[in-house]
Amino acid sequence: MPRICFFLLLLLLALPALAHDAKDPVCRMTTDTDTTPYREAVGGKTYYFCSAGCLSRFEKAPAAYLTLAQRLRTGRHTYGLTLEAPGRAVAGQPAALIFSIHEVPSGRRVREFETVHEKPLHLLLVSTDFRWFEHQHPALGTDGRFRLTWTFPRPGRTLLFTDFTPADGDNQILRTTIAIGGSGKRFALYPALKADADSVKRVGETRVALKCRPQALRANHQLTLTYTLKDMAGRPRTDFQPILGVMGHLIALREDGRTVVHTHTLQGVQAGSYGAAMLAMWQAGQPELVPITADMVTEHGPCFSFKLTLPKPGRYKLWAQFLRRSQWLTVPFTLEIKP
Repeated sequence: MPRICFFLLLLLLALPALAHDAKDPVCRMTTDTDTTPYREAVGGKTYYFCSAGCLSRFEKAPAAYLTLAQRLRTGRHTYGLTLEAPGRAVAGQPAALIFSIHEVPSGRRVREFETVHEKPLHLLLVSTDFRWFEHQHPALGTDGRFRLTWTFPRPGRTLLFTDFTPADGDNQILRTTIAIGGSGKRFALYPALKADADSVKRVGETRVALKCRPQALRANHQLTLTYTLKDMAGRPRTDFQPILGVMGHLIALREDGRTVVHTHTLQGVQAGSYGAAMLAMWQAGQPELVPITADMVTEHGPCFSFKLTLPKPGRYKLWAQFLRRSQWLTVPFTLEIKP
């Protein structure tokens, strides 16, 4: 081992336990400090970023973001969501959806948003039977409203979750619902979810295995979920592409239809690379619930990992999303989380 690396390792081992999660000062989302390569030292403190985009925006105005971070630690805005929908949205017909975000209680419309994973707003659409799921991105207009034209597949009530970060506030997920009319079989209302007994699923021509660490799934305890994707012959798939600035998205929705978490893949490294060595060194001597290793965070597959903390016990439907050959791959699993 080169002398400089030896002394660096000794220094890391001597450091007190560090937090393995930090808030990205730009998008205000939680970022894993061990795996992200996007970091910047300012005034003797290191800040961590979820993506190259957030780091680039921080470098252009670090003082502004640090001032905002300080203000958000002492006081935060409260926000509300208004959905302007057609008088009657009908299944099978295009519906024009218009969203606006406002401050509470002033009612002032928010017009400026951070771009988070390449979009100012992520819209999650879920049927109340949890069988239909979409992840879309309404366009932001000059009037501060978001617009999307969408065709709903079946009648019934649909859940809409808006995930956004105001320019002067924290990351938010707000919920509303829309009633979809029309004939045909309607979405059921919150049927009892059943946890998957099998940890392997087939999605199209891809075989997906899910491994949860630790095996005891408990509320308010951090989990690491590793997805391994192979073809039907068992060969690893290694040709996945970035999807909105990361290699994967994960949405978890509790059976009550109200508790939702949106997170992203940990940054990938190539086994045997400098990045893999640094990953091991960053974690050296640190009391990590689940150590992250290079084989759990491959760059383009077959393995992708997420850190996930679910706030309440119950059953959760999870949708992990990846991109391969410009086609979205959505992988559903249901987990039961104990108290």
